[in-house]
Amino acid sequence: MKIVDANIILRYLLNDHDELSAKATTIIEDNDVLLPNEVVAGSCLNQGDGSSGPVG
Repeated sequence: MKIVDANIILRYLLNDHDELSAKATTIIEDNDVLLPNEVVAGSCLNQGDGSSGPVG
């Protein structure tokens, strides 16, 4: 089992970097992963534009 952090989740969801997004996809789709609640919360707040406020 692998523990994933926000960087891996965001690369997977945003698909914004060819090499790193591909690595994130491999990690998530080919392994059992543990996604801590704190990572989910942090990923939801990160808009990818340098801000950390809520979306909307």
